[in-house]
Amino acid sequence: MPPFKVFFTGAYLDETGAVKYGDIGIESLAKSGYVKTGFLLDQAPSPGDGTYLDRIYSLQVTPQHVAKANGIVIEMYPRYSIGG
Repeated sequence: MPPFKVFFTGAYLDETGAVKYGDIGIESLAKSGYVKTGFLLDQAPSPGDGTYLDRIYSLQVTPQHVAKANGIVIEMYPRYSIGG
């Protein structure tokens, strides 16, 4: 049986390529043996890119992204800040 491929948008990553939210369930999915996970790396922030948050709502999931995945987890970034 081929693995079920789940990709997370690059917004889940910080500038170093590490997951910025702690445990997002990747290890649990991997333990199943049937799920392969990854990230849409072309959407991840680059080191020193001060414009990433200004552009985050213009990033698009493309037909090419969908073609290689069975599921895509999209991070919904809030447009507001607390106290701001």
